[in-house]
Amino acid sequence: MSHGKGGGWRPVVRGLVAALLLVGAFPSFGQAQSGDQQDPTAEERLQALEKQVTELQAQLAATPAAAGDSSADESGDVQSQVDEILLFDALDADSWLNRFTLGGYGESHFNFQEGDDGDLADLHRLVTFLGYQFTDWIHLDVEVEFEHAFVADDDGELTVEQAYVEFHLLDQLNVRVGRILTPVGLVNVKHEPPSFNGVERPNVEKNVIPTTWFGDGIGFTGSLAPQLKYEIYVMSGLDGSQFSAGSGIRGGRLKERPSLRQPAVTGRFDIFPFAESPLPGQFLRLGLSGYG
Repeated sequence: MSHGKGGGWRPVVRGLVAALLLVGAFPSFGQAQSGDQQDPTAEERLQALEKQVTELQAQLAATPAAAGDSSADESGDVQSQVDEILLFDALDADSWLNRFTLGGYGESHFNFQEGDDGDLADLHRLVTFLGYQFTDWIHLDVEVEFEHAFVADDDGELTVEQAYVEFHLLDQLNVRVGRILTPVGLVNVKHEPPSFNGVERPNVEKNVIPTTWFGDGIGFTGSLAPQLKYEIYVMSGLDGSQFSAGSGIRGGRLKERPSLRQPAVTGRFDIFPFAESPLPGQFLRLGLSGYG
């Protein structure tokens, strides 16, 4: 029985060696993409991990075939060491894995109305988020949205809603450059389904504020105090010729190659009176936003 356990661990260790070689290759790839020099200690860490795996292989090979329960205990100790090695790179703050962020969300709507054509099932949105932290003070955020699960002619939509690089200069000052959400209203900036009540977005954020509303530009974000946060941007404006009485300014959003001849200035200030109290920081939020 103990021989069977030991034999079972050998393929794991062999696979671990291959995994370590792969993990050792990825950090240099990420650094090359960001323009940084390769970490001089990365190779040393990889060699140290390979040495530990070699020692574990030797221990497994030397385990007696009929050692009884003591062999099982030793195998358990070896397993703990293998698990520790597997977590070593993932817990390393300099690992590419801890610099990369993958996320997203989706919405499926089921509407039932009177009439023959009243029923509707719609995969309304599928949104993917990608982020990468190049350094402690430079990171990239990208959000891509698919609408209605189909894109052809005027049906469906594939949109890059956010794609910006942010530079953390000070605790009170960050610089953001790229495609940015217009900071008007509550839902446009935080438009994920848990951020509002109901299935559809509120009518104000559909008919008055054209959520999701974005533009290309540059601006500043930060906190003047724990209770006061701000965002100020100069970005591409709207196409007034596409405004209508039925949809307001919604049709004037410039989603592709916007003109910068008449840029817009937009911003917001948010006050969190209970930010430093025992109550949750978002318990109460007061804000003012503008666009012009």
